[in-house]
Amino acid sequence: MDGEVHSLYTTALNEFARIPIFPYLQLCHMVLCAMKLRKEQEIMQITRTFPLASFVSFYFTTVSGTILANFFTGNRIFQPLESSDKLLMALLIWYLFFWGPADKVMSVASWKPVKIIITSMKMMKTAKDVLIGSKLGYTANPSSIIATVLPAASKSCGGSMFGPIHRMLRGSFKIEDYKHELLKPSL
Repeated sequence: MDGEVHSLYTTALNEFARIPIFPYLQLCHMVLCAMKLRKEQEIMQITRTFPLASFVSFYFTTVSGTILANFFTGNRIFQPLESSDKLLMALLIWYLFFWGPADKVMSVASWKPVKIIITSMKMMKTAKDVLIGSKLGYTANPSSIIATVLPAASKSCGGSMFGPIHRMLRGSFKIEDYKHELLKPSL
């Protein structure tokens, strides 16, 4: 059974790898991360006073799933920081969303038909991240199902797991204002 599952993962991952639009999937992920950050109340003031902290927080939001999956599998944690293409793309997206003139980029990206297209492409990236994370976990420990599922889940939704850390990087973390299930369980 393990050989069949590994073969299925490998086949699906190779099919996703053949998609020639992968940079666009990463771009859509970064756009949705920027839109999520723009919805926070104090982000524009922080961006104006501490632009480097704002950019570091934004970039960490976009790559935190990979960092967390690499932590669980024993790979290099800061591997996403080595890609200059992703860094430049993140810098461009951050600049357009947080410093763009008259919020034109935010208003276009928030328009419902555009947002549907961006979100559907982001879901394609999420599916690819789940497959990559499960392959990483399977190669790290093929006998454990948890070792396969944990990197897959963390790679696909690492940004939401690292919410408090993103706010700490910006300097806007207050425990009493933050609603995170791990910090304040809703029993």
